Amino acid sequence: MAITNVEYAFLSILAQRNIFPKQSHVLELGEQHWHGDIPIEYLKNDLNTQIQDEADKRYLLDQLESILGRKDKKKIFDITKIAYKLFFNYSTLAAIDLHGTEDAFQFDLNHPVQMDRTFDITINFGTAEHIFNVYQFFQTVHDLTSPGGLMLHCMPFLGWVDHGFFNFQPTFYWDLAEANGYDVVAFLFQANDVGLVEVSDRDGVIRYMHNLRTNQGQLIVHSNIYVAFKKNLDSQDFMIPRQGFFQISNEEYWNLAQDSFVSINEQLNLKEINLVAFPDWKQPEELIMAKLEEVVKLLGNHPDRQRMNLLIDISNFPTSSEINPELFLSTLALNILLKEKLDIPNDGPEITIVDELSDKDWETLLPQIRYRVPLIGENLAAIEKMGIGKVEVYDLSQP
Repeated sequence: MAITNVEYAFLSILAQRNIFPKQSHVLELGEQHWHGDIPIEYLKNDLNTQIQDEADKRYLLDQLESILGRKDKKKIFDITKIAYKLFFNYSTLAAIDLHGTEDAFQFDLNHPVQMDRTFDITINFGTAEHIFNVYQFFQTVHDLTSPGGLMLHCMPFLGWVDHGFFNFQPTFYWDLAEANGYDVVAFLFQANDVGLVEVSDRDGVIRYMHNLRTNQGQLIVHSNIYVAFKKNLDSQDFMIPRQGFFQISNEEYWNLAQDSFVSINEQLNLKEINLVAFPDWKQPEELIMAKLEEVVKLLGNHPDRQRMNLLIDISNFPTSSEINPELFLSTLALNILLKEKLDIPNDGPEITIVDELSDKDWETLLPQIRYRVPLIGENLAAIEKMGIGKVEVYDLSQP
């Protein structure tokens, strides 16, 4: 639990919007330390340029210099407290953490927390995912935040294998806010090298990811979500959220489900003429390469090649292989370019890998497959399971 450059950027964005109450009472759920990936000169510069009162500025800079000269374990926690002074100008700062400094309250956040006061700002920067009883954790955040107060959350979204018990999806935040009447003041997430991206509605993240995949062929594989909630002045007891996607009629549900099936078309970049091949990857790779070269060479000379997409099933591709399927296909295209002078990626046909699909996805895909490409040595089990055997076989003897 640390203030990295991303948390610092998040707090900077919020501070620029002047949403933090002055002389606030702040509570950290998980005591934060200074990670160290921000040059300390950045913090000094922000203190110099953003603190207007000269006496306060001098005091904080002197305090920072004193802290930097220490070698005790609390040093990195006290640097964070200076940063919090910059952003919040807090009146009091408290923390709950079983493994923090001796200043932190030693409460187990899996259980209800009894305190004699509430706070203007509560901070959960990377704590909730480590708490098994997430229901109790977010009820505690709700209960300890004053009416009209702010709740700041940063939690893992994608990646972070074994970092904690949970990753939290975008819908979690929007449904939590809706159930409890929170105002979503800010919603940002990490998007690869782009940094923080802000969205304004519950579909914003998935729209961004879809556009990134469609337009740039990229996926986000490692990301946190950063959210600021404002609690209503008349907020009542904590309410358990129900996922908004399921708060719809059966007809709306199936219409949305049908929309998700369409995404299979986009994912596989289906065209007017779609063919599918089911190599048995248990064979030697050089035999599969030779047969697929023959097929792709034939399709590469077809007058309708730019209207074609050859789907190659890799459902039984061996995990022990020295190359992955993408490298195999890249080698295939390169071999054909060198031997036949056919530039497959640019001139067609399209070649697309098909990994494990659900039965419902195959049900949607099957009517759009015009031909099955026969191979010597096929994955017969997959062909039978997916019903591809009923699809017309492409005559490789014809141009």
